[in-house]
Amino acid sequence: MPDGLGLRVWTPSETLVDGKGVIGITAQLTDGEIGLLPGHTNLIAETVDGLLRWEDQDGWHQLDLFGGILRIQDKQVYLFTGGIRSETEDLLREVQLTEDTVYDRLARQLMTGMGYEP
Repeated sequence: MPDGLGLRVWTPSETLVDGKGVIGITAQLTDGEIGLLPGHTNLIAETVDGLLRWEDQDGWHQLDLFGGILRIQDKQVYLFTGGIRSETEDLLREVQLTEDTVYDRLARQLMTGMGYEP
């Protein structure tokens, strides 16, 4: 499906999804759920903890993610997140990172990933 969206989801330590031909995406933003289809306008938004769902030729997929930063540019959707909630909640508690520290690190990683120098 060449007219679909590209979807890249990554954390500070790994790429979770790097797909093409995505038909539709739903994500949780600070002001509610957003639905993304091919042709969506470019934007940058903050996501909150919750499900990221997407559909491709293999059907629907989902990840339960920590909040992060969502960027849509042309036909590519980027989501930089703190990680998968079920796998990282204990680690975050153990390290005792504050929310500000997590988002500061996410912002620095996103800027570096987009080619900006922090």
